[in-house]
Amino acid sequence: MAPDSPGRVTSLPRVLLVDDDGLLRRALRRRLRQDCTLIEAESCERALEVLAAEADSFRLALLDVHFGEGRMRGDDCLPLIRERWP
Repeated sequence: MAPDSPGRVTSLPRVLLVDDDGLLRRALRRRLRQDCTLIEAESCERALEVLAAEADSFRLALLDVHFGEGRMRGDDCLPLIRERWP
């Protein structure tokens, strides 16, 4: 929880970060930690699992476009997210 004004506490927005690059996730985590609660997924498949469990709690999803060979790409994942959680 972060202070909004004296005597008032608000919760930070939850953001889902989807990227297979651990170094990039770490850099973004450090940069965004004061502004949001960052939940990480290392693949689109894992992101869909996280969203299935708690989609209503996220304000934003940041998706990598390029993943390793044989893995779902971010631009393939986005239409599924929009369809399942409009």
